[in-house]
Amino acid sequence: MRIGIRLLFPLILFILIPALIPAESSEKQNLNRVMRVLNRLSIPYENRSLLADYGGFGSSVLVKSRSTEKELSTGAGDKTSGDKPVAGNSVGTFVFAVPLEAEFAVDTALALAEKIQSRNRYQNRKNSINIIVAFLGDEINELPVEQEGISHKGLRDLLTLADMPENWVLCYFDADQKPEELVVRHGIRGYIAPLDIVKPLPLLFKSRDIPWSFKIRYNEIFMLGLVEGPEALQIAWEKEINGFVLAGASSRSNPLEMILPFGKTFSPVDLAELFLAYTNTLDFPVLNANRHYFSFGLAGWKTFFVSEWFTAVLLLVTSGFFLILFLIYSSRYNAILIFIVLLF
Repeated sequence: MRIGIRLLFPLILFILIPALIPAESSEKQNLNRVMRVLNRLSIPYENRSLLADYGGFGSSVLVKSRSTEKELSTGAGDKTSGDKPVAGNSVGTFVFAVPLEAEFAVDTALALAEKIQSRNRYQNRKNSINIIVAFLGDEINELPVEQEGISHKGLRDLLTLADMPENWVLCYFDADQKPEELVVRHGIRGYIAPLDIVKPLPLLFKSRDIPWSFKIRYNEIFMLGLVEGPEALQIAWEKEINGFVLAGASSRSNPLEMILPFGKTFSPVDLAELFLAYTNTLDFPVLNANRHYFSFGLAGWKTFFVSEWFTAVLLLVTSGFFLILFLIYSSRYNAILIFIVLLF
């Protein structure tokens, strides 16, 4: 009997111990997968630990286009150097950032990194937009508030690279599962993404038949401070960096887009091509940004933007029209009144 127990006890331990060991987190799994794919494709990258500055146990991986590597080689991309990149060298940087917990977003970023590598090999355009693809670690805060835990450690570390905020545009893409629709979140309390960086998106989505919608279409809601907005965008604007957040949705939310057939899917490669085309629409630096605009959609998946100057002209024309109506009415009324007075 004792011999049987001695033989059974190691077997029980062999079965129970693996079950008691916590499984590897999705962030760690995706981090290992990202580095494995980048190494296989011979794509250079930078691995940035978050422990020293933010107390995070994860790390972020940055893939930079060739021109971005040259721009940041003066020290902004090296955490051990105190140098800053020389102002005026940049032609603008588009940053595509994804949390490592979001699998679909990670797949999209990997596809974009591969396309950047192909562009670096076969094109040599001096004025091409710089691109940084960032796989961010420790985006979720696992510590309680009383222990002063902070979220978005990877994003905060990434934004320290921006020496000239007006030369950066950030897209923070968060989608774990394959979405049926993309949701654009372009504002926070007191801030709206400039028209120049939002306006190209609807046309690009439409050209690839990708369903999308604004989370909040009416910009007045942001300017009146009625909503907080996504925290990632708040952190970016604290550094005066313009951008927007892109999220995935499991169902269509905009009635105007219901006319599109359901079942229409898009892949990470489709989105990578979209954002590569999006970089060609950006104009840097982002100065005197137009934030006083509004948009409206029509059936047929058409979105129109009305800019600040057009809004001002429309208000003047409308005011002038009502003023003319008032003067015409007043003149007719006064003429009739004078005629009645003369009669009596």
